[in-house]
Amino acid sequence: MRTIQVGNQTIGIKGTVLTSFYYKQAFGRSLLGDLYSMESLQKDHSKFDELLLLQFTWALAKTYNGPGKGFPDFETWLTQLEQVDFSDQGTWQAVLFEIKDGLFPRSQRPGPKGSGNHKHKNRR
Repeated sequence: MRTIQVGNQTIGIKGTVLTSFYYKQAFGRSLLGDLYSMESLQKDHSKFDELLLLQFTWALAKTYNGPGKGFPDFETWLTQLEQVDFSDQGTWQAVLFEIKDGLFPRSQRPGPKGSGNHKHKNRR
């Protein structure tokens, strides 16, 4: 769980398998598939899709809010943001880290011995 600042809003985000469900339900696409598609950005910045970042954030915020609780649909949620700074790399990195931390727990990630137990400093 983390909190991020998007425009004038402080938003709680939480990544779990429920995040993938909400994302697929709302957008008809795989969250992980869209996440992996962002890897091509390192080679070609023209493929940047700012809506993906906002869709990720919406699904994480809905998960943070909890199942069964009222949460606005994506379009309504967007109208509440007023302004968004896509140049704020810290915010968008936190969104991507939350997805990875929620869906790929570090203790189960492959990697060098001893690398699985540290936590990202913004993680609560």
